[in-house]
Amino acid sequence: MVIEIFNNLGQIVLKENGDNRNIDVSKLSIGSYFIKIETKESFSIKRFLKQ
Repeated sequence: MVIEIFNNLGQIVLKENGDNRNIDVSKLSIGSYFIKIETKESFSIKRFLKQ
């Protein structure tokens, strides 16, 4: 599994590989982000807000 977090400009600000189900976003600035979770079978992209 690959997890990528993008800012609003489409830049990758965090990337993790493996089966880690917890992601530390404490170092990210407050704002809107997109998270992409990719497995061997599929992928999903969702928007989230860090406050």
